[in-house]
Amino acid sequence: MIVSARAPARDPRALGNIFVETGVSDGILRAINELIVYGHDAEHCRFLPILGEPRCGKTSLIRAFDRISDSGRDGFEPRRILEVQVPQSPTVLSIATAMLEALGDPSPATGSSQARTSRAMTLLGRGRYDVVVYDEIHRVVDGRTERSGTNAASWIIDVLNRRICPAIGIGEPGFAVLLEKKSYLDGRGLGTEWVRRADWEDKNGRLAFRAMLQGIVEGLGIATDFSIRDRSVAKSFWEYSEGRIGYVALLLTKARIIASRGDSPVLTLEHLHQAVNELALESTSKGVNPFDPRNPAGA
Repeated sequence: MIVSARAPARDPRALGNIFVETGVSDGILRAINELIVYGHDAEHCRFLPILGEPRCGKTSLIRAFDRISDSGRDGFEPRRILEVQVPQSPTVLSIATAMLEALGDPSPATGSSQARTSRAMTLLGRGRYDVVVYDEIHRVVDGRTERSGTNAASWIIDVLNRRICPAIGIGEPGFAVLLEKKSYLDGRGLGTEWVRRADWEDKNGRLAFRAMLQGIVEGLGIATDFSIRDRSVAKSFWEYSEGRIGYVALLLTKARIIASRGDSPVLTLEHLHQAVNELALESTSKGVNPFDPRNPAGA
């Protein structure tokens, strides 16, 4: 079960709730499970960074792990997960406040940094959480100076040292600046998991992307006038998203909105064409709409 300050998704079939496992994602899910099982040391708990570019599906891995754990799959069991959203330019005060908000504290903005931290640690222990997930962990790194933010990075280490539960850091590659300094985790890490965009030129990457695309579209349970198994259609999705599954979700959401405007029960390539235009995002280096019927891929 995930506990978070975020409102839960209302639709169980929402795009963010649809997850398709691949060989890479399966390895990361196993790594998360191993962190929880082996993440307690005599002097501290351990930390697992999961890093990658935006929109590559990092956060969806945590949601998938939660569902798989609850399903009773072999080797997994239900877990209590606390999700903390790291604030912009975090300080000890703001990150302690963010944890209190996630923990449901009635007055998260009350008290000094020390008082808020003390309350957060008490609630964290009482909640018997199996793992804390810090989303947007890269925010503890100052992008201009490549130094840790005002004690925020050290605060996370201090929480590990209290031996309450292990932690996961979800974020962008910039966080690796801290990981390159052995003194930061200082033996608390269990390696780093990387979530990369799918490479169409790589056979395995292409197959994984097509499998994820097919799983998402079929998971939505909507009719289409095209075959999602068609290679050219999949290539158009890849060209728009550049292999980032989050942009596939964004495109499909916009296309469904466009279809609903005309009360169309069927999602069409023209809806996708319009969606790309309305989103006004450069889908390729040439800025070509891959779903334009005038283009070979969009025909």
